[in-house]
Amino acid sequence: MPVHTLEDLQSYLDHARRKVLRLAVQVPRPLWHQRPAPDRWSLLDNLEHLVLTERFCGDLLERMLERARREGRMSRGLPVQWVDARPVMLDAEGKTYSAPVWAEPRGRWHDEEVAEELAAGRRRLEAILHDLPRYDVERVIEPHPLYGWPFNAAQWIHFVGLHENVHARQLERIARHWVQQGAMDPFLNA
Repeated sequence: MPVHTLEDLQSYLDHARRKVLRLAVQVPRPLWHQRPAPDRWSLLDNLEHLVLTERFCGDLLERMLERARREGRMSRGLPVQWVDARPVMLDAEGKTYSAPVWAEPRGRWHDEEVAEELAAGRRRLEAILHDLPRYDVERVIEPHPLYGWPFNAAQWIHFVGLHENVHARQLERIARHWVQQGAMDPFLNA
């Protein structure tokens, strides 16, 4: 899905979240806690990680916009042109990354709580996205703390959606694993 405008960005976030939630509800709740292998995250682990990452990005974005206010980097009235984070992340394609310690799942929430945390994080991110047109977003840059990718504020939001889609693919693999183990009806995963 191409992302060229802030409206596209909202659509991309919505699509990624719907995909994650659709995949999650396909897996029976008792299996949410079970890891498909000792070195793999469970479905609930993945959801917890998404909450933690979105919180981190929300905190970072709020600091970026506060810095923009202090520096007077307000909108010039032009549409935001640099929204897509993928060109900045070209070296990420096909690589596997480890989560930073602060984003590792630790069993912080049970299944209903994690759903509430996901919803709260998304409301916060959408409020920030709604506020972006007030700022000179393209000149408010913050590099990714681990990988150095220099994202502007809009690209950070796109990164959240890209990251969520990566984990949606992991949820698909988890569901497929449970179908192969006979723990799930294969028609649920169609």
